[in-house]
Amino acid sequence: MKRLVALALAVALFPVLLRGEIQLIDTKDFIKNQYQLFEHERGDRAFKVAQTIMDSIGEAANFDADTDKDEIKAKLLKSLVSHYFTVNEFDEVFAYADIAIPFYREQDDLMNVAGCYHMMGIASQYLGRFHDAINYYKMCSDVMEEIGGPMADRNRRYEINNMASIYLMMEEFDMAEEMYRQCIDLLGEVGNDTLANRDLASYYQNLVGVWLERIAKMDPADEERSALVNKAVDYAEQSIDLSRRYGGLAEKMALRWITVSKVHYEAGREKEAWAEADSALVFVQEQGLKYLEAAVYGLKGDYAYRTKRYDEAERYYTKGLAISEENGFDEYRVEILRSLYLATKERHPERSIDYLERYKAWEDTIYHQEQQSLIREYQVKYQTAEKEREIAVQKAKNEHNRHQMTMLVVAVILFVSLSIVLFYMVRKRRRQNELLKRRNKFKDHLFSVVSHDIKTPVETQVQMLDMMCDHLDELPPDELKEGLEGMKKSANMLKEKLLNLICWVKGELGDNKSHPTGFNVNELTQSVIDGQSAQAAMKSLSIVNGVPSHYSAFDDANSVRLILQNLLSNAIKFSRQGGEIKLNAIEEGELYRVSVEDHGVGIAKAKLERLLKEMASPEVGTRGEIGTGIGLFVSRQLTDRMGSEISIESIENQGTKISFTVTKA
Repeated sequence: MKRLVALALAVALFPVLLRGEIQLIDTKDFIKNQYQLFEHERGDRAFKVAQTIMDSIGEAANFDADTDKDEIKAKLLKSLVSHYFTVNEFDEVFAYADIAIPFYREQDDLMNVAGCYHMMGIASQYLGRFHDAINYYKMCSDVMEEIGGPMADRNRRYEINNMASIYLMMEEFDMAEEMYRQCIDLLGEVGNDTLANRDLASYYQNLVGVWLERIAKMDPADEERSALVNKAVDYAEQSIDLSRRYGGLAEKMALRWITVSKVHYEAGREKEAWAEADSALVFVQEQGLKYLEAAVYGLKGDYAYRTKRYDEAERYYTKGLAISEENGFDEYRVEILRSLYLATKERHPERSIDYLERYKAWEDTIYHQEQQSLIREYQVKYQTAEKEREIAVQKAKNEHNRHQMTMLVVAVILFVSLSIVLFYMVRKRRRQNELLKRRNKFKDHLFSVVSHDIKTPVETQVQMLDMMCDHLDELPPDELKEGLEGMKKSANMLKEKLLNLICWVKGELGDNKSHPTGFNVNELTQSVIDGQSAQAAMKSLSIVNGVPSHYSAFDDANSVRLILQNLLSNAIKFSRQGGEIKLNAIEEGELYRVSVEDHGVGIAKAKLERLLKEMASPEVGTRGEIGTGIGLFVSRQLTDRMGSEISIESIENQGTKISFTVTKA
């Protein structure tokens, strides 16, 4: 099976590989070896190696054979750093960035130097190496300062913002605030610039976030707290006002609304805080922001809890929990379960215990080492989403899209080809199994027939011959004649069985050729009757030939003869003493329908259905006759070969009529 699947894959991919439309992805070691080869080569060979590297990482080469080697190297390094960053192979990101940075410095390509530092910063943040990340962001910012200009200044602010986010995550609030203030200072006068005003709104929002973290850790009686709260209210309101005037992402607008509500609450303006929370809830529901909808319910629950309205707090927390569970917000689910435990532990201890158990169970899951890594990755991706979108817009997408389309077409072709191969394999295997079962059944039945129905009469004849030879001189002529006639009768019966057996074996081996000739149906029928008259006489049966004498047919006469012999033999076997059997034929268009009808024991309905589908088991006749059970089965084979079929009409204990068709001459 594995070899066939591999063959199918090879067959499906061969024409595509031949045309050069796809290259198989190589290992990191292969790419490293190719890059080292590129470093030591010049001219056409270096160009071909570079093409191989680009194909291996799934990118189209945007250079030609005349491109300078240093230019190729610059593009290669940029592609390799970006590729390994995209597939989260961060060790490779650092390795190629370490090669790329001094090279770009030599080429005075500072923008690519800054790009390498930026990716190294994000990679370090993914890996939880926060101080390394800050250093790389700082180096990127310094390079942007060297470059100068509006675009570089904006990128520099992004790097400083990333540094501030890490300081906030590590609860180094002074450094975080300093970084955000640097961003504001670098922004300078914004005027009516939409993009600059959106950035300013973000920096104000971020500063308020730092202050809220500070406020949460301060004593309510601290005099500095009141001043910090008022400052947070002022900046939060400026942030949301800028968002309303200059637009931006719906998520950011919702977060600023929530922040305004929080700072109003900290300032003791509970009515305004509730109003802002209600407005934020309506907004996030309209925008379909389920995570923030759960956050607003949690916020309202916090307000109710802090004023000791515990039942109301439980209602809000429960709504937030339902949204979190429905949408898989597992981290927030833990927070809400903890809040529910605190809100219910005094008034509803039985529910409180349930919330506590659920909280602990989910906390263990969420804060598993692997889950922590995923959470950090999500946080970093969210913080750098805007920057990544801007970079993506600046990239040339046409070649990448073409490559993706080619891969998709190849995948579809491969899938279809593999499906077809597997379909035919399964069908072939099923046919082979069915054929094997049939051949095994055929073999078993053949051995049974040969060992019993053929072997026994042959042994009987041999014994009779031995006896007659030993006593030939002593036997009277009458007894000798009687013995010879008995042997003749036995030989004729044996001949009939052998003919059926030969015909059956031919059918099983696929010899289904028909040999039509012209013959008189009445005469052929009479010869069959004459051949079995002795067998009929033993049961005092009368056999009537009702076939009109002028019926002439053009069909396989030998097959018709053997069919009639089998049907007549069965009719004699299952007729009662002194009964009648009639052979007849009637016209049906271009055919004659030949029938054999008896008034014997008939066939039960259940057995009749089996007779039409499979070989019958041998049954004992009305005088103890034993057959092979293959006569009717062989007759069905012969009629199939002639293009006809056996038709059986039978009533149990009343008789049976079996017919088939032959072609008119």
